[in-house]
Amino acid sequence: MTAARYDLVIIGSGMGGGVLAYALKDSGMKILLIERGDFLPQEPENWNPEAVFDHQRYKPQETWYDEAGHPFRPGVHYFVGGNTKVYGAALPRLRKEDFSELEHEEGFSPGWPIGYEELEPYYERAERLLAVHGSSGDDPTDPPRRSPFPFPPVPHEPYIEDLKTRLERQGLHPAFLLWELTSAKVVAAFAVRLVTVSLARSTQRVRPISAVCDRLCSRRT
Repeated sequence: MTAARYDLVIIGSGMGGGVLAYALKDSGMKILLIERGDFLPQEPENWNPEAVFDHQRYKPQETWYDEAGHPFRPGVHYFVGGNTKVYGAALPRLRKEDFSELEHEEGFSPGWPIGYEELEPYYERAERLLAVHGSSGDDPTDPPRRSPFPFPPVPHEPYIEDLKTRLERQGLHPAFLLWELTSAKVVAAFAVRLVTVSLARSTQRVRPISAVCDRLCSRRT
């Protein structure tokens, strides 16, 4: 059997690997996207916070150990789409200060070799790709932007809107979360040329992958 050859192999289909694959979809390269997990089963528990977070229904039955040897359950999800299958879809940007050395309660966070300004154009591209909804200037801690959000903020539920009003009366500045609401157009735009190799079982099964985030990775193509 002749071994398949690829120009690029991307390990993991989560936010990083999936977005990278999408960005290179028109490059002409033959790309292999490898994911150790299977597709997340579509079931009512997908939308049940108690099942997802309290019962950790979709987390692996693994025990990791910290530097002191204390056990903990890792915050990972082995599915096509990675942790984007169960994340809250909130996509705030890092602040300019986050790229410098910062002192925290438990020590220092070293500075990045690059600054916010160098990443700002890529933040802008990612927000367009993921259809991020937000309001420029709504959060007083927001870093500078070259352009407004691609979509307006998602309206608050009545209770949250009332809470926002009461907080503002106290002189506080509640701000909209920056929601990722990926449109069906992104699904259609992602040409299904990539292949996900499921390594969850001993027998490899090859399937096409059509997207990155929850609304994309939840469907087979």
